[in-house]
Amino acid sequence: MYKIGQSNDIHNLKKNIFHKKKMIIGGTCIESNYRIKAYSDGDIILHSISEAIYGALSKGDLGKYFPENDKKNKNLSSRKILSHALFMLKDQDYEIVNIDFTVICEKVYFKNYKEKILMTLNSLIPNTNINFKATRWESSGNNKIQSNCVVLIKKIDSKPSPVSEDRMIEFIQYQNDKNISEIIEENATCDEIKNSATTKKIDSFIKAINNDEDFIKEQINIENKEESKIVATTKKDVEKKYFSRIKRMREE
Repeated sequence: MYKIGQSNDIHNLKKNIFHKKKMIIGGTCIESNYRIKAYSDGDIILHSISEAIYGALSKGDLGKYFPENDKKNKNLSSRKILSHALFMLKDQDYEIVNIDFTVICEKVYFKNYKEKILMTLNSLIPNTNINFKATRWESSGNNKIQSNCVVLIKKIDSKPSPVSEDRMIEFIQYQNDKNISEIIEENATCDEIKNSATTKKIDSFIKAINNDEDFIKEQINIENKEESKIVATTKKDVEKKYFSRIKRMREE
């Protein structure tokens, strides 16, 4: 599953009166005759990337997590904001496919800083395709700086956790209670149970549960019983449908 997030972050610029100062943008310090007016450190690139991630996850905007009326966010490093967005991304089992952003500014020229900023971003968000574009307002009187960002994310393919040997025995026991009970009473090992002729087809079904993240449809023929069809969607459904019955059987 793929999702797209988009964000625009815009701030005013203020000219430094006496000498050049450090401007933090894209997690990078650059020298400039202007500074960004903001409550935090004003890093419009990290702000727009972070908010685009929130948007792709349908988790609101930047102000939801870092409001300006909270004193804790005064002069806050935008790296912390990005870390929070990346944590939410991982928590939701998503990863970034690519990031594309454009900075619009008349007063600051980014031609000489692009490579440095991209190096910083690649260290903050590794293994990600990042594209940086810069343009101008084409108006000498414009004292604003803006970052427009689009982020594409995708769901991480995660396999279900393996079924434990104990639960596998329980599942097999439920399917062929009489034969397996006799084996267990004889103190057979789990390997012996797995290798028994009665359980070979069931064992292959268990492997399917472990390895297939999509819908599972498996037919299992059990000896000395009528043909039985088991249709399960996921490992969780199998556990819910069959192991609860085993629990009730034991209580009886």
